[in-house]
Amino acid sequence: MTWLLIGGSGYIGRHIVSELLSGGLDVLIYDSHSFKSQQLVDASFSYISGDIRDERHLRDILANQQIEGIINLAALKSVSESLTNPELYNLVNFEAAARLMDIAIEFKVRFFIQSSSAAVYGNHHVGVVSEKMTAKPISPYGLSKLQAEDYLSSLISTNKISGVSLRYFNVAGAGESSLRDSNTTNLIPIFIELLRDGKSPTIYGHNLETRDGSCIRDYIHVVDLAKAHLGAIEYLRKAQLPPVINLGSGVGTSVFEVFNELIKTMEINIEPTLEHERRGDPVSLIADIQIAQDYLKFEPKKSLKDIVISSL
Repeated sequence: MTWLLIGGSGYIGRHIVSELLSGGLDVLIYDSHSFKSQQLVDASFSYISGDIRDERHLRDILANQQIEGIINLAALKSVSESLTNPELYNLVNFEAAARLMDIAIEFKVRFFIQSSSAAVYGNHHVGVVSEKMTAKPISPYGLSKLQAEDYLSSLISTNKISGVSLRYFNVAGAGESSLRDSNTTNLIPIFIELLRDGKSPTIYGHNLETRDGSCIRDYIHVVDLAKAHLGAIEYLRKAQLPPVINLGSGVGTSVFEVFNELIKTMEINIEPTLEHERRGDPVSLIADIQIAQDYLKFEPKKSLKDIVISSL
C-alpha cells in the first residue's frame, strides 16, 4: 500500500519521504512544485504534479491508486502574508484540506495525517504549551491550521477515518546538503543568506519579557520531525492516536541565541539590526512533547548546534 504526500516536494516533505522510504513504505508525491530525483539519492517513489484545490485530479488519483494513508503538507505558511490575504489562507489551508479529507473518506483511505503548526496556540504567555491548552491563534495563518485540525478531529471522533494533526514547532536543519531549507520565510535560512553576504539580519523584538529580550522558539531538527511521522504511521496501524500532538524539541531558544550560534559557527563578527516585534508573532512558544514521547517513542536527538551546522 502507498502513502500519498500532498505537498511532499517541499523542504519538510522531502525529509518525510526519505524516512518513509527507509521504513519500507511506498510513496506517491502530489505537489504543484517539481521534485528533482537527485534530491533523494537512489530513492524510488512516484511523483504527480497537481494542486490541492484540484478535486477532480485528486479523485482520479485515489480511484486509480491503492492509498493506505495521506499526509497533507500542502499549505501557505507566511504569518505576515496571512494578515494581508486571510481569504487565500482560509481557502488553501482549511477549505482545500477539509475537502481532501472528505475525498479520502470517499475512497476509503484508512489514515490521514494533517501537518499543523504551533501557531494555533497564539500568545499564551506561559512559555511551554501542551495539547490540553485552549488554542488561541493570533493570525489568519494560525486560525486556518486550527480549523483544519478541528475538521479532522471531528472526522476521527465519528470514526470516519483514523488520523492525527501534528503541530510543528520551528523546523530547521537538514538531513543532507541537497535537502537544505531555502525558504525565504524561515529565520535560519534568511539569517544565513544575509550573513554570507556580509549583511546584518534583522531581529524583530529585542526588549520583550524574555531572558534576553528576543522571542523564544522551539527549534526541532527536520530529521527528528520526519522520524516522528513514521512513528505516527506505525502507531495508527495498531490504534488511534490522540487527535493532536506537538512536535518540537521541548527546549526554548531565543532569536539572539540562534544568531550567536550562527556567527560563532561561521566565524564572523556582524551585529544584528534590531526592530520592534511583528504583529502576529507570539513572544514565547515551547512544546510540551510528553504525548509525542508516550505514543510515538519520540526522542529528539539533534541540538541547536546540529541544526546550524546542517543548515550551513
